[in-house]
Amino acid sequence: MKIKRFNKKIIISLLITLTLSYFLLRQTDYKNIFLLFEKINYGYVIISFIFYFLLTLIRALRIKLLLHNRINIKGLFATVLINNLIINILPFRIGELSLPILLKKYSKVPKKEGFLLLLYLRAIDALVILFFLFFVILFFSSNIIQLKSISYIFIFALLLFIFTLLFKGDTILSNIKNFSSKKGNSRIFNKIFKYTDSLLPVYKFYRNKTKKTLALSILIFITLIFAFGFILKAYPIDLNYIDVITISLIIIVTTSLPINGIAGIGILELGISSFLVSLGIDKSLSIGIAFNYHFIYLIFIIFFGNLSFFYLHNKE
Repeated sequence: MKIKRFNKKIIISLLITLTLSYFLLRQTDYKNIFLLFEKINYGYVIISFIFYFLLTLIRALRIKLLLHNRINIKGLFATVLINNLIINILPFRIGELSLPILLKKYSKVPKKEGFLLLLYLRAIDALVILFFLFFVILFFSSNIIQLKSISYIFIFALLLFIFTLLFKGDTILSNIKNFSSKKGNSRIFNKIFKYTDSLLPVYKFYRNKTKKTLALSILIFITLIFAFGFILKAYPIDLNYIDVITISLIIIVTTSLPINGIAGIGILELGISSFLVSLGIDKSLSIGIAFNYHFIYLIFIIFFGNLSFFYLHNKE
C-alpha cells in the first residue's frame, strides 16, 4: 500500500514537471539555456557555492547546538548535505523525513528525538521566512493597500501561532490532557500522551536554546540570500537587494510546497521566471536563467550529497 502511494506521488510529480516544463520551454529556445553557460561569470558561481558551504556549516552547528554538542561537526556537515540532496530529489517533501533517519544511522540520535528536532527546526525556519516576507511586502510598491493589510494579518496570525507552539507547547499539552481526562481517556490518547511526555524534557531543552537557534536561523537565511545573490549576479541581469530577497523567498516557498515536481523542476522555474518577467526582463532570458540556475544547483547538490554519503559510509 505504501509503495502504491509513493508511486502515485512520483507520477503526480512527474506530470507537474513535464507539464510546467513544456509550458515554459514553448516560450523560449531551449538552446538558450545551454548558451547561458558561456555567458555566466563563474567567479560569482564559485563565491555562491562558498556561501552555500557556509550555510551548510551553520545548519550543522544549529543541529549540534540542539543535540547537546555531542555530535561530531564533520559528520553533521555531511549529514546536512545528504539531507538537502534527498529533500530536493524526492517529491512531496518526503525527503524532510530523512533527517531523523540519517541522524539515527550516522550519529545514533533516537528517532523520536530526531523527529522532534525536525519539527522544531522547521518551526524556527517558518518564523524567519515570515519575518523576511513581512519585510519584502513592506517595501514592495503596491497600490492594493487592502491586499497588504490582509497579508500582514495573515503573517501576524502565523507568527503568533508558531510562537505559541514554541514557548507554550507544554502548557497547551497539559490543558489538552486535563480536558481529555475529564472526558475519559481512551487507549489511543493515553499512548499519545505517554509519547509526548517522554519528549517534554527535550522540548524544554530546545525552548531554552530558542534565542541562539533563532539567531543561527536568521544567519542561515542571510547567508542563503548572499548565495542566491551571487549566482544571480553571474547572469546578464541587474537586480537590487529587495529583488534578491524576493527571489530567495520564491525559491524557498516553491521548493517547500507539499505538491511539487520531480526535483522541484517546473514549479521553481515558473516562480523565478515569472518574477523576473515582472521586473521587465525578457521572457526568454528569464526562463533560460531559471532553468540554467536550477541545473547548476542540482548538479552541485547531487555531487556533494553523494560525496558526503560515501564519506559517512566509509566511516561506519
